[in-house]
Amino acid sequence: MRALGACFSRPGGWSFCRRPCATHRFGFETFWKLAAAGTKLAGDAVAAIEAYPDVARA
Repeated sequence: MRALGACFSRPGGWSFCRRPCATHRFGFETFWKLAAAGTKLAGDAVAAIEAYPDVARA
């Protein structure tokens, strides 16, 4: 069983870590602010794909 705040990683290079040091490394005060920024970024990406579907398929 993993300890609370443990990091998770997958083959391919991405990782997820709820430890404060990882959150601060990216310039966010809290994990929730980091999550909000990620959610906004994903939403912006979806909007761009919907606006330019031909480019997204290329």
